[in-house]
Amino acid sequence: MSLDLRCCGYSGRVCPIETKSQKQEQELKLLKAAFRRTQESADRNTSRLEALQSREELLAILSHELKNPLTALSMISELLDREQDFSKKGTLTQRLSQTIKTAVQQMLTLTSDLIDLNKLEEGHIKLDVSLTSLCPLIDSALLTHSIAAESKWIQFEKRLSPDHLSVFCDPSRILQVISNLLGNAIKFSPPGGVIRIETTSKAGQVILVIRDQGCGIDPEQIPHLFKKFWQAKKENHPGYGLGLFISKKIIDAHHGQIWVESNPLEGSAFYVSLPGSLPSQPNFYIDQNNDFVS
Repeated sequence: MSLDLRCCGYSGRVCPIETKSQKQEQELKLLKAAFRRTQESADRNTSRLEALQSREELLAILSHELKNPLTALSMISELLDREQDFSKKGTLTQRLSQTIKTAVQQMLTLTSDLIDLNKLEEGHIKLDVSLTSLCPLIDSALLTHSIAAESKWIQFEKRLSPDHLSVFCDPSRILQVISNLLGNAIKFSPPGGVIRIETTSKAGQVILVIRDQGCGIDPEQIPHLFKKFWQAKKENHPGYGLGLFISKKIIDAHHGQIWVESNPLEGSAFYVSLPGSLPSQPNFYIDQNNDFVS
């Protein structure tokens, strides 16, 4: 039997009186609801961790299983090129060989980007940092893209600082960024264009600039350029919208900055700014293998 205790105020209204047992029962219900929400949240986190682990394992398998046959295809296309009489340009075999190489490179790039994306989304980028001269990295990226540039009669023009500029960085990661920016510059440049690579230093920062003579970028699109999977609606060039996103994450991990200046029909200039010395309070530490981890 429950008691319904009520009282009358000065206004004559009847108000229920909450007993101690009723108050305790209400608190118990609130505690049970809070516990249930906590348990559901824990279950979701556990499921999320399991999903991340499964995705990491899948991407590792993809990396191993795809790279080997893709590399073999790339080597076959190179051998086909060597067997051809290059005085006969535009033969069917040459065109097929070039198609194979392009497709292989796209697949290798996608595989590498997916693996990097997985690491970036976990917020854990391993950096092997050392004092590195920027010029050899630029030269290496230019050599990698030389054939693609020659196929469009594009010239590279270097305007590098006379000072031997060096930065504290992971050379392979910064090379990855430079290579991505150069690849984009070639992709969007018209045949016969010029791509300029510039370096300078300012206030302890080393600045790299890659300028192209392409169609430029609409101002409303610029804020979205470094977002994951984003591509311009009027985009006619193949891609996955990962290169600039990954490049920005890499530069962020180096405590640097990356941005673009562009106007339609005036080409684009991508800037990368990196510290010329170690940050005073770096957000990376040295692990057991003496590697920096962001």
